[in-house]
Amino acid sequence: MKKLIFVFALFFISCEDSVSPLPDSSLYLDSIPSSASVYVDGKYRGRTPKLMKLLAGEYRITLAKELWKDTTFYFNIGNGMSLTKEIELMWK
Repeated sequence: MKKLIFVFALFFISCEDSVSPLPDSSLYLDSIPSSASVYVDGKYRGRTPKLMKLLAGEYRITLAKELWKDTTFYFNIGNGMSLTKEIELMWK
C-alpha cells in the first residue's frame, strides 16, 4: 500500500509541473477586406474577423488573402490585456 501511495504522489507531482498556464489575454483581429487568413508565429489560426486567446508575450501576425499583399506585423501583449486591431490590406 505504501508503494502505491508513493507512485501516485510522484505521478501527481510530475503532472502538476507540466501544466501550461491558460491564456488570459485576447486579440480581436479584423481586416479590410475580411476573410483574410490569420497566421500567428507561422501557424494558421483561422480567418478574419478572429478573436484569439493568447498568453502574454511577443507575436508575429501575418494576414494573407488571394490577390492582396501579405501583411505582417509584430506586437506585444501583456497579462489580462484585450487588444483590437483592424488591418487594411493592399492590392498586389
